[in-house]
Parts: sequence; structure tokens; C-alpha cells
Amino acid sequence: MKEARFKLSEVANYLEEKILNGEANAAEEELYERHMWGERVIRTDSSTTQQLLLEMKKEYGGYPFERGGD
Repeated sequence: MKEARFKLSEVANYLEEKILNGEANAAEEELYERHMWGERVIRTDSSTTQQLLLEMKKEYGGYPFERGGD
């Protein structure tokens, strides 16, 4: 059975979109900047990442597996 998760690239793209739209807070901007510098900061044990995942799940109508994605 497939796991219902977002790919790292999906989370990074969502975060970048929030920044470009001026919707990201300081913690999200720092997370994205550190990610772009190659740090492994987008982790499921991060409260900022957890909040992003909940936003993504709400916006996209579920995790990829739940909505029929890859």
C-alpha cells in the first residue's frame, strides 16, 4: 500500500509559491532559504513543516494517495 505523503519537491514548491505571493511567515521563509542552501530542514518532525503539510492537505483536498495521485 502506498503511503499518503507529499514529496519533498511538492513541499518546497508550495513553500516557494507562498513566499512569492507574500503569504509566508518568517519561519517559512527561513525554512525555504535553508532548504535552498542544501540543508535538510524540511522534515516531518519540524513544527513549521507540519503546519505546511496541513495547509497543503487542506488546499489540495488530501494527500496524493487519498486524491488519486502518484
